[in-house]
Amino acid sequence: MKKLIVILIAVLGVALVTQAQEKEDFTSDRGVYMMPESGDIGLGFNAIPFLNYVGNAFNGTAGNSISVNFINNQAIVGKYYLSDDAAARGELRIGYLNNKNAEFIQKDQDIPDPDVLVEDVEKTGITNVHVGAGYEMRRGHGRLQGYYGGMLMLNYFASNARYDYGNPITGDFNSPNTTNFGGNLTTDGRVTESYNQSMGAGLRGFIGVEYFFLPKISIGGEFGWGFNYNFMLKSQETAEMWNGTEIETNTTEQAKDATFNLDTDNNYMGSIFMIFHF
Repeated sequence: MKKLIVILIAVLGVALVTQAQEKEDFTSDRGVYMMPESGDIGLGFNAIPFLNYVGNAFNGTAGNSISVNFINNQAIVGKYYLSDDAAARGELRIGYLNNKNAEFIQKDQDIPDPDVLVEDVEKTGITNVHVGAGYEMRRGHGRLQGYYGGMLMLNYFASNARYDYGNPITGDFNSPNTTNFGGNLTTDGRVTESYNQSMGAGLRGFIGVEYFFLPKISIGGEFGWGFNYNFMLKSQETAEMWNGTEIETNTTEQAKDATFNLDTDNNYMGSIFMIFHF
């Protein structure tokens, strides 16, 4: 029994020394280990703008500049290393846009006057949410690291538009002067409100490779395979028109489309990506 304990201690000591030597082999002159370790956080960027900048620097392109770009779908992409060889992946986008577009148009009068104007207003809003979570396992030799794993993704999208018109519909002016904002004038009349809401879910397996060319900074590429299902939750449009005797307002429900996709991809990590670890 004592011999077995001595042997186990010896084996463990050799393993620890070997691991320390391996880490020392991949440690910079300043003592920074090249590869990510347990507890590190990684933040991803699209590498294409950086590579374009480097290439243009060598060919003398005038006005050369560099920019920071998202890896995928305008989402912030990051990792948290649970161990030296495994990481939790996440991505998040929460976007909201609110826009007001106002245009002057000639007021409807019995005697038209081009100098008398009223205002048409279009107000639009867009909400875009993307959330992803996954698990990544890694293996490799030195600076060259391969990885693989899976990821679940959820998407939510909503858009709305509201129109306020300066010229009302009346018996005298049942087809009033109206600004065409693009999509607000239809065969059912002029739109006063519209709303669209959709969701999507996807499950994706991935495999990729990274090379650590500087301490804690890697460049790599990734392929994936999986499915994505997008479906319409709600889509409706309200329009007003003159029916011959009065103003008629109708709300129309649109058909609920759905899309299912199962395929390979290479766009998740922006073709070529860089990860900075800290």
